[in-house]
Amino acid sequence: MKHNGLTRFVLIFVAMFMVGMAPTVQARTCSNATAAGTWAFAVTGTFFFPSPIGAVPLVNLGIFRSDQSGNVGGSETRNVGGAVREETITGTLSLDPDCTGTLIARAFNPSSGALIGTAIAKIVLDDNGRHMQALITVELDSNGDPFPGVLSGAGERVFAEDEDGCTLSSLKGSWASSINGTIIGVGPIAVLGVTKFDGDGHFSMDATTNLHGNVSSNQTTGTYTVNQNCTGTTMDSIGNSSALVIVGDGKEIIAVSTKQGLVATLRLKKQGDLHPFPEPHP
Repeated sequence: MKHNGLTRFVLIFVAMFMVGMAPTVQARTCSNATAAGTWAFAVTGTFFFPSPIGAVPLVNLGIFRSDQSGNVGGSETRNVGGAVREETITGTLSLDPDCTGTLIARAFNPSSGALIGTAIAKIVLDDNGRHMQALITVELDSNGDPFPGVLSGAGERVFAEDEDGCTLSSLKGSWASSINGTIIGVGPIAVLGVTKFDGDGHFSMDATTNLHGNVSSNQTTGTYTVNQNCTGTTMDSIGNSSALVIVGDGKEIIAVSTKQGLVATLRLKKQGDLHPFPEPHP
């Protein structure tokens, strides 16, 4: 009898606990307000032009701000087949309770204000609303006609050290660095190395490069800029340049090449203080 009474008490307690938890679980849903804030985004993929041009790689890097109502505004650097241009962005973002949704972005020429094109993307938020994954499902040209391509991307919350924003010193330190892309007319390129920023606008990079199957070691130096909104640029000693955004609580950089003829994405992660990894207990 005592055993049955204890069991009954435990079951009642668990049931009451689950009922009490239900509103909390149900409350953890997404809305447009969940995505409010500043985001950096990177898009990679391929456009399919009529013959004889054919498939052309592209990369985009941008920054946008979404408000509580889902209104979006920002700018991006687009690199299509090595041809680079700047664009402004307006649009809307809508999220369903399961944190999936739709992002509609219209790109404009910042000088003339002319519409360049429209992209419609399916999006999913993860990592407690800090990260966004995207698949572009529709791409329209300036006339509203479909433009075929396969594009996907991801977004990260933009880092700001404090209310004053980012500065040159935000990048000070050593960063593990990787580059992946294509040199038009030459072939694919992949780079892995370490980049050191001095906090005063200068950097150096020691790297191993694989260009179309030919591997070499090299060192480059250069300069960099950082804007208050955590965007910036790099320019190295051999003419390579990039546009960047600082994300991941200041511990990550996403970037795209802005050198004509080079279509590539760059990702840098801060190394920090590296210590021996503890051995597991037997």
